[in-house]
Amino acid sequence: MTTDNTRTPRSTANPDPGSEDTEARKPTGTARPTIPDIPVLTLTELAARFDVTKAAVCMWRTRFGPTSPAPFPAPDEPGRRPKWHAERWPEFEQWNELRRNIPRKGKPKPATQPPPHDVPVPAFVIDALRAVVAYNWATEQADFDQQDDDGRRLHIFNDLTVLHDFLDTVTGTGGAEHEQAHGPQQDAPDESEMLTIGQLAAELGVTKASVHGWYVSTTLPRRFPKPVVDPSPVEGRRRAPRRWARSQLPAARAWLAWYRHYKFSPKTDPHETGALTAMPTAPESLTEMPRVAEFLKSSTSGPRAGTRRGHIANAAVRKFVT
Repeated sequence: MTTDNTRTPRSTANPDPGSEDTEARKPTGTARPTIPDIPVLTLTELAARFDVTKAAVCMWRTRFGPTSPAPFPAPDEPGRRPKWHAERWPEFEQWNELRRNIPRKGKPKPATQPPPHDVPVPAFVIDALRAVVAYNWATEQADFDQQDDDGRRLHIFNDLTVLHDFLDTVTGTGGAEHEQAHGPQQDAPDESEMLTIGQLAAELGVTKASVHGWYVSTTLPRRFPKPVVDPSPVEGRRRAPRRWARSQLPAARAWLAWYRHYKFSPKTDPHETGALTAMPTAPESLTEMPRVAEFLKSSTSGPRAGTRRGHIANAAVRKFVT
C-alpha cells in the first residue's frame, strides 16, 4: 500500500537541508506538513487487514505497543510464583484447627413432604359450603342499602363470587344453571364414556403396565422388608462397597423365598377391587429369620477375629471424626 503523494513532487519530498526551498516549505500555523514516502497503514486499514475492530487495535496498541508501560512478555520466561514463607506457619496451623472443628449438623429434612392421599370431599361438605355462600350472598343483598360506600361491599361481592365459582369448578357442576341445562346428575356413569386401561394409556402416552401399577398402588400390601446391609451411622463412611456377611445369608434366603412367592405365585383378589395381588405370607417358623445379634456377632477366626462387626474396633480411631 502506498500513500497519496500527488501534491508533493518526488524531487522535493526530501530536499537538501540547507537550500532555500527548505526555508520556504517550513510549516506555518495552518500549512500541512510534508508526508514522507513510506508505507503507512491507518487504523481502519490495519483493523480491516487483521479482520478485527478498531477498538481492538487501539486496545492492543495501548497495552502492548512501544509506548505501553507493560510490553508484551517473552513466552519463554514463566511468571514468578509466590512462595510460602516458613515464618507464617502458625496462622496456617490455626486455620487447619478451625477447619477440623467445623460443627456437623443433622441431615436437613426435605422441603417437600410426600403428598397425602387424595380423599374425595363428601357431598354434604359441598352442600354446607354452598349453603354458607348462599346465606352470605342473600345477607349482602338484603343489607345493600345499609353498607357504607367505601368499596367494602364490592370486595365482599368479589370474594363470594370467586368462592362460588371455585366450588362449581371443584364439584364439576354448574349449580342450578347446570341442572336446568343438562338435567339432574346421574350417579351411575355412562358406559360409553368410560375408558379401558389401553385407551387411558394411549391418552396419557404411557404403557398399560404403568397405568395398572398406578391403579393398584394404593391397594398393594406393604412390601416385605429387605435385610439391612448399610453401615450403621456410628461406623462412618466406608472406603469399599459393603459386602454380604455370612451371617446375613439366612436373611437374604428368607427374603428371596418370599420375593419368588410374591412374584410368581398365582394372583388373588382378596378385596374384590379388581387389583390382583399376591399376598405376602409369613415364614413357617421364626428360626428362618436370624436374630439381630447374628448380624453383629464377633468372628472366631479370620483377619477380623475378636471384633464385633458393624462397630468400630477402637474408640481412639474416632477421636477427630466429627
